[in-house]
Amino acid sequence: MAVAERQYAHALEVAGPDSPQRSRLLVRWAKAAIQLGRVEEAVKPLEDAIDCFQAEGDVRAAAVARMALATALPEDGGARWLELADEAVASLEAQGPSRELVAVLTEWLRLTLELGDYRAQLDRRPAGPSTFHSSSVCRSTLGSSCFAAARGATWVSQAVMKT
Repeated sequence: MAVAERQYAHALEVAGPDSPQRSRLLVRWAKAAIQLGRVEEAVKPLEDAIDCFQAEGDVRAAAVARMALATALPEDGGARWLELADEAVASLEAQGPSRELVAVLTEWLRLTLELGDYRAQLDRRPAGPSTFHSSSVCRSTLGSSCFAAARGATWVSQAVMKT
């Protein structure tokens, strides 16, 4: 991952501040930095990329960058990560099925499971009858954490089937 981070850093230098690819390179560099544990360094570039994507009207790229930022923020102890993650999911759900929606839903589920935030999963509305059935069975037999995981997995599988 360190090699990838260096390559993205070099690409950012070569591309320069006015490159149309700069926002995408910032997101890729930031994701590599996060995986290397350099979370604080990744926050500002991700915020900049989100601003650029929004200015360009690129809803999908902004949502993916927003989810990457949400991934970086749980360590700060605040709830901003969940707000960002929910915004990313909502903006992509409004756009219809896409690969980006699958990626963001998967990351949302991973974050909420990893951080033990089952309440966030329980509070989301079911996507359809199959979600209600599988999660109700799971909830009645194994409890809330299983219910939340089944519900999230169903959202992801439904998004995959639609793409």
